[in-house]
Amino acid sequence: MPPIEPLLVLLRVAQEVSAGIPIPGLSAALKIALNIAEKAKEIKDIRDECRSLAERAAYFSLGVYDQMKQCGGSDSAPSIAAGKRIELLLWYADLRPFALCFLEDAIRLFVMQTGVETEQRLNALASYKTRLLQHVEDSARVGDILIGETRSIRTGVLDLAQRINGGATFDGRFWLFAQENLHLVEPVSDKNPLGTFPRQADEHDLGRVPTKLQRGRVIRYRAIVKAAGELSGSQVIVHMYPDGDNGRFVEAVKSAKQTYHPYILAMLGYSRPGDPGEASYIVTEDYHPFINYLSSFHGTKKLRVFIQMTSEMCMAVDHLEMMELRQLLCPVTYWPHARVQYTFKLSELVFDHRYGDRFKWARDPLVLEELRGVSVPAVQAERVRLRNGTTSPTVHSKHNF
Repeated sequence: MPPIEPLLVLLRVAQEVSAGIPIPGLSAALKIALNIAEKAKEIKDIRDECRSLAERAAYFSLGVYDQMKQCGGSDSAPSIAAGKRIELLLWYADLRPFALCFLEDAIRLFVMQTGVETEQRLNALASYKTRLLQHVEDSARVGDILIGETRSIRTGVLDLAQRINGGATFDGRFWLFAQENLHLVEPVSDKNPLGTFPRQADEHDLGRVPTKLQRGRVIRYRAIVKAAGELSGSQVIVHMYPDGDNGRFVEAVKSAKQTYHPYILAMLGYSRPGDPGEASYIVTEDYHPFINYLSSFHGTKKLRVFIQMTSEMCMAVDHLEMMELRQLLCPVTYWPHARVQYTFKLSELVFDHRYGDRFKWARDPLVLEELRGVSVPAVQAERVRLRNGTTSPTVHSKHNF
């Protein structure tokens, strides 16, 4: 093959000469031929360089091979092991992305399965909780029923034991009586109106507590106490209340528990809770109605008894005001001086003959309203003058008393 360098020189000269020759396309054809020749020269140069590089690589490989052949057999085993280790590491490196992807998929699957299982267990736990609450409610209802039955049985057993024992029970202040603990002796009743008693001519009623409906009257009996400790053998008064009127019975017991004074009739106890229809009653100290006691006197003696009773009622009013129990009193206003006085019905006044002939107030919300009564001043200073005898007691009635 002719050398390519002279051809390149001729093509360059021909391209320069063709610029002055008026032949269309000659210059372009020479230019293309020059470019092809230059490319061919470059390819030849590159081929030569590649051949030279291949020869050098062959020489280098032969040198390495000769060097390895010259090395002893003792170093071949570590080199092989190192090569295998390198290959294994490269394989691990290639496997790492796949392992990471597989691990992420496994984690996602684990989270999903765990969430589903947890939700199932929570649903099962909620179901168990609902059933457990139902069992608890059922147990509570059964327990309430059992407690109610046990309470009724215990109450019945206690009542039976008390009735068998025959003794009244004491709660620390009052006695709880059964009918077998009281032996009724005689009824206690007020006599007919007493004689006349002068009324102050300058006083007239301005207001009065409204009269209660006469739904029933307390029936009173004198009785002897049996099997009641220190009260055994003593004489008391039993206030028997109308059947079906437990509300006023409770009111009377509540009022009696609030008062404790020498001139206020003391309640000793009351009836034990019994079956529906059983009579309710209150047991008080023994006394005689004031009307019955006063009927045995005449003239100035009756006036002195009346003054003594009014003085002792003043002390009872002082105690009630000090204990802030004014709601138990009945205020009435009189003119001309618009004085407020506390009115006591004569049926509420009793005479206690046991300790020096003492008069007491026996408040009873069930007695019938009466036209006759006695008034005590609502002002303490006036009560002091009344006790000292500087003023006279007031007796009021729609008729002369």
